[in-house]
Amino acid sequence: LKRKGEEKMNIDDKMIDYIGELARLKVKDDERESTKNEMNKIIEYMDTLNQIDTTGIEAMSHAFPVKKRVQRRCC
Repeated sequence: LKRKGEEKMNIDDKMIDYIGELARLKVKDDERESTKNEMNKIIEYMDTLNQIDTTGIEAMSHAFPVKKRVQRRCC
């Protein structure tokens, strides 16, 4: 992700290997280029989301209101 004054992060082969190692995944050579493109698109989307002004918006733990329900015991 990009912070003010920083260059845009670019996923390369070294990063694919590192992420694969962390996730214990093996990216096949024929899938490497498409994986890099997909991950770069994800980074671009996250950069777009980071530009949204969320001042005054309360953080949520769930997308929908959650009510604590009490389970009744029958006996």
